[in-house]
This record gives sequence, C-alpha cells and structure tokens, in this order.
Amino acid sequence: MGRGALSDDKKADVVQMIQAGMGAKAVAVELELAVSTVYKVLTESGVSLVKQYAPTSFKKLSDEEISEFVGRYLEMEPIMKLLDAYNLTHTQMYQLLAHLGVEPRTKQSGHVSARMKARDHAVDLYANTDLTLVEIFAETGVHQPTLNREIRLRGVPLRKPRLDYSSLVTPDPE
Repeated sequence: MGRGALSDDKKADVVQMIQAGMGAKAVAVELELAVSTVYKVLTESGVSLVKQYAPTSFKKLSDEEISEFVGRYLEMEPIMKLLDAYNLTHTQMYQLLAHLGVEPRTKQSGHVSARMKARDHAVDLYANTDLTLVEIFAETGVHQPTLNREIRLRGVPLRKPRLDYSSLVTPDPE
C-alpha cells in the first residue's frame, strides 16, 4: 500500500522543478520520491518532459553562425564538412534543424543524395564509356558489387568481356 497522498505543495514543486529543466530522476532524489511518482504527478498535471528549447550544445553557436549553417545546409554542402566546420555531431545537427523547423534533406522534394548521384554517374560511365570497373570506382567511389546491382536493377545491358579467348582455343585439325 502507498505512503499516502502527495500534498498539493509537493506536486507543485515537482512540476516547477521539471519546468525549470531538471530531469525526473533528479527531482525524485531532491524530493525523496520514487521516479514513477514524479512521472505520475506530471501525467496528472498534463506536463510534458519534452524540452521546448534548443539543446545546450547549440548555445555555443551564435545566431549568425546558426543562420550561416542552415544556409550552407540548404545549399547542399556536404554534411561532414558542415559538422567539422561547426563542431557538431549528426544528432546535434538534426536536433538543431528540427528546432528551427528545417526539414532534413532526405524529406525535401526532389532531393537526391550524394550516394545516389555517385551511383547514377557510375552507371552512366559503365553504359557510355569503355572505362573498367576499377576506373569507374576510382572516379566515383562506387564499388563493383554496388555497381553490378544498380546495372541489373536499371536494366543496363552487360558488356561483353574484353578478353580474347580465341587464342586459348586450338583450331580443329581437319
């Protein structure tokens, strides 16, 4: 059986501490409550634990840097280059974009990833040039198994082998 009803003052303290940014576990320790009790109070009060502000990792970026970052992101600058330039992780980047209401590139209409562009280019090289698979890999970074799969999926006819096997066949003595 429970320890009795929680006072309204204690419930108000729970809500106030959560709204001030404390985590549920920290509130439970501070008020000597079970974590489940903290969650129960929040549910009953209609308070969400989802923070409505930008994570602290973005506070190291000025408003100007954030604006510049978003502009470069929307201009399709490579993500790894942006992460290095602004010292962010993938998670921080996507959280920042979500906070600002910017859709990730993959959800933008007409978006084609760099990987798909490389595959398109590799298939085009295979179909329209005499480059070897090794040369295509060197130019595009698309590995042979991936290129073979894309060729098959797109219905591109396979090339005939370049080797001349006629020298290996001995003529019929007639």
